[in-house]
Amino acid sequence: EDSEELEEELKSLLERTIPDNDVLPVVPTHPISPPRKTGIPDADFVQSLPSVPDFSLGITDEELDRELSRLT
Repeated sequence: EDSEELEEELKSLLERTIPDNDVLPVVPTHPISPPRKTGIPDADFVQSLPSVPDFSLGITDEELDRELSRLT
């Protein structure tokens, strides 16, 4: 008897968790175009990025960690 009740409950849960097809995103059927080129060679692009962390802001790693912990 208990196993039958559990089986019915499991079926009920599975039916409720089957996603509605209207909620799922549309999957493209055509090839996806490759990413656009920036015209900047990769090494030059990486060197153009600011150093992290940006010490001119006066924010320490510890402050960033505390803020991240507070937000999560």
